[in-house]
Amino acid sequence: MRVIWATRLCPDPARGGGAAAEFELIRGASRTNDVTVVCSRTQPPGPAGVPGLEVECVTVSAVPRPVPPSRLQLLSHLVFGTTPLPVWEAEPCATAVADAVADVERRVSVDLVQIWPGEMAVVASAARAPSALLLPDCYTRQARRERSEAETVRHKLLWRTEIGKARRWESLNYPRATALACVSAVDAEELGRLAGRALDVVPLPIGDEWFAAPADERGTDVVFVGALDYRPNVEAVRWLADAIWPLVRVARPAARLHIVGRSPVTGVRDAVERCGAELHADVPDTRPWYWRAGVVVSPIRLGSGIRNKVLHAFACGAPLVATAASLEGIDCAGDVDVLVADDAPGFARAVVDSLARPEAARDRARRALGIARRHRTEHSVAALERFWDRAVGRPG
Repeated sequence: MRVIWATRLCPDPARGGGAAAEFELIRGASRTNDVTVVCSRTQPPGPAGVPGLEVECVTVSAVPRPVPPSRLQLLSHLVFGTTPLPVWEAEPCATAVADAVADVERRVSVDLVQIWPGEMAVVASAARAPSALLLPDCYTRQARRERSEAETVRHKLLWRTEIGKARRWESLNYPRATALACVSAVDAEELGRLAGRALDVVPLPIGDEWFAAPADERGTDVVFVGALDYRPNVEAVRWLADAIWPLVRVARPAARLHIVGRSPVTGVRDAVERCGAELHADVPDTRPWYWRAGVVVSPIRLGSGIRNKVLHAFACGAPLVATAASLEGIDCAGDVDVLVADDAPGFARAVVDSLARPEAARDRARRALGIARRHRTEHSVAALERFWDRAVGRPG
């Protein structure tokens, strides 16, 4: 199948999170399909290669709007903005990529236009070929989570407004695609109601390199891995540093906390300094941190979709302590595969228990490895290709 993969930014696994999952899907799908990536980046437009991918890449000069750097600016957008925050940020890229997709379709025959992520939905209106929109997040659910965690009545009211904007935008724009899918069954259920149709589920992929864990002995380090300019991760680091880690240190004074990820914002740097953790920014490979950890933590309370950090911890054999929100859409059992806690004292106790009883923690990690294997790239790409077949009307 000849496919245009329309996306916001040039696929790059070093960005982590959804960007790493997207890269892996393209890498797997391009083995049996002719894929052309159309994306935005800061350099001038033109055909180029994507490092690590054997596909053509057409780039356009467009950059996202910067995330509001302060809470005051964020609140200003919530009050006066007319679209959900992620959509507003991506609008320059979405418009430029839609124009580029139309230009590619004028030059070559295309079977399908694959669109990722949701804020790029405008591309569906520009595409001539059938379009398949794959959604790593649900903005309505993201705003609902923000409202539930807001600390004041005023902030709750502002996020309630954002919920309405997200619901209207998603229900209007997503049905323009020929076919819709989510990476999470939970998001698919919500967006299915908004779009008025059933959605496919395409699981996030894990590449084979994640399963090549060395047999080194694990230490007592506690590790958080994530993109450190992504709002749910920034909030998680702050909560970890201010409410959870002081309780862990009381019980385990020798324990060390490591925050690992790209592009740490000021709020992350300040939180790391406050709690005495160590920051490891922009490391070339996060796998060694999963391999060495006595316990990996995922104290995520915001956002939606499936967390790559959870699947990567499972694949690397790392014991995990997580919130219920972190595990959403992943078929795992609390106290069997992972320890789960949603309040700071409970989360701290679970971390301490994992460090105090390493054999029990390793037993959970060994069971969780089977969950990760169900997300191997070949399984995810097979689901993606079935989704594509339905989008173009092929029997599957």
